[in-house]
Amino acid sequence: MAEPLGLATAIGSLISYAYKISKTTYEAIDGIRKAPKHLSFISDDLKVFYSNLGTLYGYLSEDDTATGVLHPAVSLELKDVLRNCIAIVEELKAFINEYTKDEATGSAAKWHYAQWPWKEKEVTRLREHFSTNKMTLSCVISSINL
Repeated sequence: MAEPLGLATAIGSLISYAYKISKTTYEAIDGIRKAPKHLSFISDDLKVFYSNLGTLYGYLSEDDTATGVLHPAVSLELKDVLRNCIAIVEELKAFINEYTKDEATGSAAKWHYAQWPWKEKEVTRLREHFSTNKMTLSCVISSINL
């Protein structure tokens, strides 16, 4: 059985990293001029995920709810879901950076539509996978409240 302090540290680290990367990714998407609607939907998904992470971190910070987060059945599921979400957000972030790099300044700029049709299905797949994991995370948060 996992040690509670080690478990809390591991989950807290995952939450913290997911919180940071989801925020920088949705901010990058929101900063793109003339971005496709798919990206706006992903930004909205990331904002909900970001909010859920804040709730989860709050639960982990409170003594009375931390025991729910650290319950072995919940914590194992939570670690897997967080890792999956982080991997998806990292992939989305790399994808967005690839398509928005301005050659002159190196910063996010106008969306390059010419390249978009080649990756649209991949982005849709990532969004669906992310939504599934986000829903699982919501269920885990709900179970903590029981």
